[in-house]
Amino acid sequence: MKRLLELKPSTPVEIHFINLVHKAVTLRTEYVGCIYKKSILLKMPRLTQEHDQMAMKKGTAVTVRCILDPTKLDFIIFKVPIKAVTHIAPKEPLLILEFPAQVDAKQLRSQARIPTDFIGQLDDQHNKFSALIKDWSTEGCKCEVQFESESKNEESDFSALAERLQGSDVKLSLQLDNLAGKLYQFEAEVRSSVAKEKIHLGLKFPEQALTKAREIYSLLLMEQQGIEINSESL
Repeated sequence: MKRLLELKPSTPVEIHFINLVHKAVTLRTEYVGCIYKKSILLKMPRLTQEHDQMAMKKGTAVTVRCILDPTKLDFIIFKVPIKAVTHIAPKEPLLILEFPAQVDAKQLRSQARIPTDFIGQLDDQHNKFSALIKDWSTEGCKCEVQFESESKNEESDFSALAERLQGSDVKLSLQLDNLAGKLYQFEAEVRSSVAKEKIHLGLKFPEQALTKAREIYSLLLMEQQGIEINSESL
């Protein structure tokens, strides 16, 4: 139970439940806080389906999982009923859960890099590019940049851009649905730059960005490994 109290506000959280048409649903939101032994407070997740909206009511059982420590890959999981949905502020509804009687703590299996397939924006102070993130680690990522050449000599333009990006400092912005829609921004150094059909970049994050990088890494790892939610054991 002490592990639950280690959670910090704004920690990304996944909630799982069965909606009114008996479909398993996973939603992402953020931890707000708790009233010890009484309630767990979460931001109300974004609901787009009517069946999901109708299920967000008192008594619905939800399973919650979230990363405790990205550096150690620790996460917790527990199952509780919804206590209430309340509006402390008009635009910030809260999902209030019962305080769990039991919390299960586990650890993810580490791996060097996690294959991904999401879009970010790369800014090198000269141009902004759409970047497809191909894999993610605790210290950097690999991505593909789509470059629209305006000249007939596209191959030459690709090579020139790849050469210019090599060793440069860039900004990477990500807003991911599977991370509760949270906006992440990173300073990074281009460690490798190769021109093919697209420009392939290897980015290295500085020390001050590693906490955010590990947060994303941990959540992606939890999702990729398909952490089994055994509600009977909770």
